[in-house]
Amino acid sequence: MKLRIITKKARILLSLFLFFSVVVVTAQTTKTITGTVFSSEDNLSLPGATVVVKGMTTVGTSTDLDGFFTLDVPADATTLVVSFIGFQSQEVAITDAPLTIILQEEANTLDEFVVIGYGVQKASKVSGAISQVGKKAIEKLSPTRTEDALQGSASGVNVISGGSPGAMPTVIIRGVSSNTGNNPIVVIDGITQSLYDFDALNPSDIESINVLKDAALTAIYGVKGGNGVIVVKTKSGSRDSKTTYSYNSSYGVQEVIKTIDVLNASEYAAVLNEASVASGGEMIFPNLNGIGLGTNWQDEVFVDAPIVSNNFTASGGSEKSSFFVSAGYLTQDGIVGGGDKSYFNRANLSAKFNTDLSDKFTLIVNNNFANIDGKSLSENNIGSVLSNALNFDPMISPYDSDGNYGISSTITQEIKNPLAQIANTYNENNTNKVFGKIELQYDVLNNLKITSRVGYTYVDVYHKDFNPLQFYGVGHNSTNAHADLSPIVTVDGEGEETSTHNRVSESKTNYFNYTAELFGNYHFSINENHFFEAVAGLSIGKNSASSVSANAQDVPYNSWAYADVSSATGDAESQTSGSWQYESRNMSYFARINYDYQ
Repeated sequence: MKLRIITKKARILLSLFLFFSVVVVTAQTTKTITGTVFSSEDNLSLPGATVVVKGMTTVGTSTDLDGFFTLDVPADATTLVVSFIGFQSQEVAITDAPLTIILQEEANTLDEFVVIGYGVQKASKVSGAISQVGKKAIEKLSPTRTEDALQGSASGVNVISGGSPGAMPTVIIRGVSSNTGNNPIVVIDGITQSLYDFDALNPSDIESINVLKDAALTAIYGVKGGNGVIVVKTKSGSRDSKTTYSYNSSYGVQEVIKTIDVLNASEYAAVLNEASVASGGEMIFPNLNGIGLGTNWQDEVFVDAPIVSNNFTASGGSEKSSFFVSAGYLTQDGIVGGGDKSYFNRANLSAKFNTDLSDKFTLIVNNNFANIDGKSLSENNIGSVLSNALNFDPMISPYDSDGNYGISSTITQEIKNPLAQIANTYNENNTNKVFGKIELQYDVLNNLKITSRVGYTYVDVYHKDFNPLQFYGVGHNSTNAHADLSPIVTVDGEGEETSTHNRVSESKTNYFNYTAELFGNYHFSINENHFFEAVAGLSIGKNSASSVSANAQDVPYNSWAYADVSSATGDAESQTSGSWQYESRNMSYFARINYDYQ
């Protein structure tokens, strides 16, 4: 038996060798892989795609909202398995360079990935009630407002449109919930807003809409989510892609297909005869045959109204960043009164930028601007244009022989010639809105992400309304002038004179709100069958608004062209002004845990 004697010097050299060997082995135990996952159909990124090392189901991650992923894998790993519901799974060889992975869509599949509160989840894993509307459905509908895309596309959601161009519809999720308001809250790219903010969002910029309908999904938003939550994800650029440009334009004509059946002139005269005879009087119109059909006032107020939309986008990205910019312009005339009195114009600009500040930090900046200009008519209530069109005297022609609006001798107090009502309606609304977010994501671990973001909305609204001197017949409730539109002057018993006047009002209102949020998303598994996803965080916000208004009488020439408070010549005592302001703050905490057993 031979003994090998190791000297002290040899032991030291051996120890150093083993130490450096351990260091080298440790340094080479893992390596970092990055990449982006795209859809083959439209070349858009796929958020929520699963990326795992082949044969190691516990070593994996999910792509972020831009389809990007970072994963630390064992040094000897050679293959990744990338999957996404509705797409064919794909095996990809691991390389040192960033990976670009394009998944092929399976035939006859639906969008199976949904955005929920403070996270994303596969549709098959969602236990609550949810409806999804994808970009294809939105592009096909080409709606004026985003809410219109939900009608008939999202189950359990009722959208009741007022009919006016650009008017905010009523959105009810799963029935009427309370008498204090039924509006759901709106979350656009993670920022909580309201239905009122949908008027400034270009539907062409939307990637998907998810409607959260029950408490299991809306509870994370607290009391605000009691009427449901509409979660909107807008489009973004793709990394490692060339800059692409797109332009689309659409033109349509809105028309009334069917009107309400009403009495014609002869039938209306017959009813008046019967009423007169029944009350002991004589027939007012003994010769019904000579009256004819008369005027159908619905035909007079309804017009064919154009709607035109133009949209331009540019998107692309490099290895570590992506961008998406868009511009849009929409014009919609009203079918009641036409474009001179009823219209909605919207101009949009948006820019979204996403970049990696380092291997761990990602910055997302999203800014949007909208200008909205419009005029409106009273259309759906009692005394509105449509109400008068249904009830005004059909025996009257729209205009008399002198070119003035026709006046009824049988209807003298409340119902008016709807064409005259349209002509005497003057108002203007102009809104500028800026909204967006700044978001910073920190990948602490492969399965732990911390997100900090600030969302903001600033709105500036200008409104003007002019009530001119007008004549609908002697004694009519809305008449405030003689037939020649001169003021009506009355003298009381003491000799004091009073006169009618036209009046103009103007107002300027500003709104500002912000929300700051900090939250973490953590997902892990126990063994191979128990999967957990947790989110927790806090949110603080502020809402503020202020407004000033003024009104005055005696606008020169009784004309809309001179309808400004500064131009009115009425005495100082007749001028009024006012202002208001408010401010509110809120703070909330939230948490959620999802458990999945396979």
